[in-house]
Amino acid sequence: MENQPELLLVVSSDDGPTLSELLFQGASVISFVNWIHDKGMNSSPKFTLPLIYVDNAFHALIYVMREHDDKFLYTQIADLNLNQLSASIRFLKFLYRYAATRSRIDDQLAEAWARCISLQTGSIHCVHGSRLVDNVNVHRLRLKPNRAHLPYGTGLPLLSVHDDSGGIFRIRLGGTSFVIKKVRGHSQEHRVLERVARWRAHGALCAKFIAPLIGRISLYGDYVVLPFLRSFYDIFLLADIGPTAFRLTVELASAIQFLHDNHIAHLDIKPDNLALTSDWVLQVLDFGMSVFVTNEDQMVYGRCGTEGFMAPEIQSEGVFSPIRADRFSTGCVFLYLARLTYKDLGLDTFGKMLTNEDPLDRPALQQWRDQNSGGLYSDPALL
Repeated sequence: MENQPELLLVVSSDDGPTLSELLFQGASVISFVNWIHDKGMNSSPKFTLPLIYVDNAFHALIYVMREHDDKFLYTQIADLNLNQLSASIRFLKFLYRYAATRSRIDDQLAEAWARCISLQTGSIHCVHGSRLVDNVNVHRLRLKPNRAHLPYGTGLPLLSVHDDSGGIFRIRLGGTSFVIKKVRGHSQEHRVLERVARWRAHGALCAKFIAPLIGRISLYGDYVVLPFLRSFYDIFLLADIGPTAFRLTVELASAIQFLHDNHIAHLDIKPDNLALTSDWVLQVLDFGMSVFVTNEDQMVYGRCGTEGFMAPEIQSEGVFSPIRADRFSTGCVFLYLARLTYKDLGLDTFGKMLTNEDPLDRPALQQWRDQNSGGLYSDPALL
């Protein structure tokens, strides 16, 4: 492949890219180049890519990455303190010699890589012959995409090009955007999404209102790959908001009732955790606080949710039913959307019932779903 990338360089800042981003981006490039080769388009079958990360302390970390047996393996070959003149000179020599003698350096990198793979430890030398790092360790970057959901059936892994402070990466691949989100601590998010994916595969209609899991990545923690969706607040771009806003309440009730029927409580329902497809279909996001429950009478202890959408019993007592707390939060969203429907369709009344101070008096969401969906989502065999 002509004009294939020769190296990747990332310079960090307080709010800039991270080392994880560099590794993700490097794997994306390597995967693409190797995919082109597999299609018989004259690319090198053993593409090795140097990665350079300059951190906030002005240290240049140089890595070599390569695809090996469906994994991406990478190893650090240098850690140069650019605050020191000698290290800066070595860094510039590396860049100059790499640019001037790329083909010869590729052979040296490949040789060093082969030795590293076979020994799993040892030494790698810089291209001008001076040793940079002893006792090199090879790390694995594992990518687990669900190929059925990937664009154009390429099977390409989905990698990051942007990272925000919340551990959420936005990527673009083949003209399609995706999101990679870090699974925090003891979060059940990946397990919830995997279950929803199985139910969706078996034809559960209401599962379509939950953002689908596309894949998982393990790199210093777990990440889930999700579609990049339009903002929930894009409904304000519509000339006639009312009908869409009302329909979204039915889809929200269907999604949350579906979760409850399958023993999952979301625990952070709010407009910020809702999104829309390009066809304006609701998608429930962010299962970082979700819990598995046996029924609506199960009580848990703790504090979760968002002010303004959090059930009062969570704020006052800390002991609550997750399913009934979800009903309260859903009611808050209903009342928010009721202001956009422009006519009384019972939404305001039902929203107030859901936000009743007494959790036992909050109705199940299936009442709103069945009342307004024409029975479309009320068949248990399809839920």
